[in-house]
Amino acid sequence: MLPYLPNFIPIDYRLFGLLPIRPFGILVVTAIIIGFHTGRRRAISVGLDRDTYERGFTWTLAIAFIISHIVDVTFYYPERILADPLVLFKLWDGLSSMGGFFGAVVGVYVFFKLKMKVSALQYAETFLFGIVPAWIFGRMGCTVVYDHPGIRTDFFLGMAYRDGIVRHNL
Repeated sequence: MLPYLPNFIPIDYRLFGLLPIRPFGILVVTAIIIGFHTGRRRAISVGLDRDTYERGFTWTLAIAFIISHIVDVTFYYPERILADPLVLFKLWDGLSSMGGFFGAVVGVYVFFKLKMKVSALQYAETFLFGIVPAWIFGRMGCTVVYDHPGIRTDFFLGMAYRDGIVRHNL
């Protein structure tokens, strides 16, 4: 069994005593950096404009995060909206991978097709080169916060959850 990580890793660091820095956030930022650089290298290698790629990545990422949060709150925790409608604006408070993918598609379309009037598919292809390695770090983030508990197991890669039950981490 893999140990319950918070017992071994201090989970809440504070930058300058204020900004919380947690393993999930570190892994997501790592994923963004790797995805950005891998995709940019691909864009340059196929002759696409570097500046357009970088601006498009920023737009796409921003829209993906916004929609990711809205999907998370709307579909997984609608009761939170009823309790506090401002939760929709707290973008740091919950993300959905599928919402992020949908948001990225919207972001690519809005920036490349509507704003820049260039081939959205060419640039989207470069983003896919970045998503593959980035996804590894994003999923590691989900793992360290025990975001996807599976069924009870005695398999050696099972993870002990807060409640003491060993489960597959999906």
